[in-house]
This record gives sequence, structure tokens and C-alpha cells, in this order.
Amino acid sequence: MTFNAFTSVIIYFLVFSMSTVLMYIGSKKKLKTLTILSLLIIVIFSAIRLEAGTDTATYRTFYEQVSTSTIERSMVRLMSGEIEPFILLTATVGGFLGLDAWFMFGIFALITVFFSYKTSQKLDKKYYWALYGVLLIMAFPNSLNTMRQMAAMSVLSYLLSSIIDSVIKKQRVHVTKIVLFSLFAISLHYSSIALLPILLVPYIVNKFGYHKAFYVFGFLAIFIVTLYKPALLILTTVRIVSQKHYYTFVDTSGSLLNFNFLICGSLALIGALHYRHHKNANPVNEHMLPIIMTGAAYSAIGFYSGYLGRLADFFWPFAIFMLWQIISETKEPPLTKIAIIYAIAAAYFLLAFVIMGTNQLIPYDIIGG
Repeated sequence: MTFNAFTSVIIYFLVFSMSTVLMYIGSKKKLKTLTILSLLIIVIFSAIRLEAGTDTATYRTFYEQVSTSTIERSMVRLMSGEIEPFILLTATVGGFLGLDAWFMFGIFALITVFFSYKTSQKLDKKYYWALYGVLLIMAFPNSLNTMRQMAAMSVLSYLLSSIIDSVIKKQRVHVTKIVLFSLFAISLHYSSIALLPILLVPYIVNKFGYHKAFYVFGFLAIFIVTLYKPALLILTTVRIVSQKHYYTFVDTSGSLLNFNFLICGSLALIGALHYRHHKNANPVNEHMLPIIMTGAAYSAIGFYSGYLGRLADFFWPFAIFMLWQIISETKEPPLTKIAIIYAIAAAYFLLAFVIMGTNQLIPYDIIGG
């Protein structure tokens, strides 16, 4: 069944609203059942889609091939580095159980939404339900297209937020936890390897202070914007980088309309100006500013490579939290602040996913119709 554009938008907002309301009630009443139901609504919504999402049809074809293939063929795919281990495992198990592609979509949606929820809890223990709801509107829709990448990034977001929490509390983060979650993220999407240096940011902030860290990553962002391509060309000339990788790192889909850079860069500057004139009463913010500026550095690559520029999607939870913190420190009542950030989120959804058609989420359709 395929819904028209207007109905599709209503469905998205209705599903996200239902999930957020259940998360809110669950947090207030301390009912884990409602929290689980909140997550399951999103999982089911994602699992039963037919073709909504740019790469959904490709993923469906992949699932049909792997789920009906031999173990030997899957091992060849794995050893060649053609595809990540976790999606191969999911498709193989789904095929063994006789399940269709909805199983794979559901598993990846579960990973994404669960770790988004856990990240929200780490970043704001009181209003995590509100942050979770904004993430659903602004970030989760990307997972209907870049399914593997968003799942991996949600895992790394949770890991980074856990490290921040531990550093603030002066607690030790066990190396085992860092290694296991990092490996899990890599098994979901190999691009996670390029994001692992971000896990060092809390330690850098703790040692040198967030002002110095902010400036260092700011200079890095400027360097990438201005000198990324010449530096890469030099590395290719001296054969440190191969020609094949050069064309991967500098492709034609890089764009001057770089939303991630505009958002991360703008929020970093707004945050810096804000805390220059206001006392920074929340220690989490000392980590947010350098992280958002690091996001600007990563997203700057998007001017040259659309593929690598997608790495900056990782910073969405932290960008949203930074925006939430700035709004929350105004003199407006709590409900007004929540209304403001949800209005911004709704406007972004309409602009990015409806008007511009990012990720081809409209129209929404479901299997079995």
C-alpha cells in the first residue's frame, strides 16, 4: 500500500509522536513496558516499509540473495570485505528462519533506535524523552536509507556519551567496553573506523580544557575546507594514497550545499558565543563544544566527497543536544522550550525530507498492501 505525500507526512509525525509520548509516560511512571513499546513502534514502522528510502530496494535484493545463498558464498563475501559481518549474519539467520527482508530492516531499526534512546539518557537524564523525540524527527529518518551507517553511528554515539559521562564523574571506562562497542559498530559499517578518533575527545578536553580543544578542532575544520584536496593530491602523488582511494575521497557528489557543515559550524559558533556571555553550569557542555567543532571538521569533507561527508551524520545527537542546552538556558518556561525545539525539528523534517526529498522517504509505503 502506497500513501500520498500528505498522508505520508502525517504518518511519520504520528508515529514519531506516539513513540515520544510513550517514552515520556514511561519515564514519568517508571514503566519499562511503555519504554519498550515506544521503541517497538519505530522498529515495526521501519520493518514493514516497502520501498520508502533510497537504498531500501537494493537492501531487499541483497537480503533475498544472501538469505537463499550458501554459507560458503556468504563467507566469500565476508572475506573479500564486500559487506559488513553483521548484515551478512542477519540475512543468513533470517533466511534460515524463513523470514523476509522485514526481519533485517527491523533488526537494524532496533539497534538504531535503542542506542539513540540510551544516548539520550546519557546526555540528559531528566528530559531524555524530549531529546529522543527530536532524534526521531531529525536523525532517524536517515536510517531508512543509510541503514547500516546509522545503526553503527548510534552505537558509537552511545559509547562516546558513556565516555563523557565517566570522565565527568572521574570514573574509569573499561577498555573492554570501548573495544567491544567499537568492534560492534565496525561490524555494522566499516566507516566506523574513521570515527574512532572521536572517542579521544573527552580525554583531550579533560586534559587541556574545552577552550583549547575547541580552537584546535576549529583550525582542523578550516584546514579541511581550504587544503583537503591539495593535501590529498600530494599524498596521492607520493603514493601514500592510491589513485583508487583518491577518487573515493574526492568524488563528484561533494556539494557546496553541505547541511552537516552548516549545522555543526553554526551551532559551534553559537555555543561558543553563548557560553562566552553565560556561565557554563553544565559540565557536559564542556565536551559538546569541541565535539560539535569536530563534527564541523568531519562534515567539511562533504564539500569534496558526498560519501565521506556522511560520516558527519554521527554528530546529530550531539548537535541536537547542544541546541537543546542553549534553548533550555533561556528564561522561557520548560514547555515553551520544548515547543521551540520541536518546531525546529518539524521544520527541518519538512525541508530536508519532504521539500528537498532527501532519502526518498515520501511516499511512505508498506508491505502486503
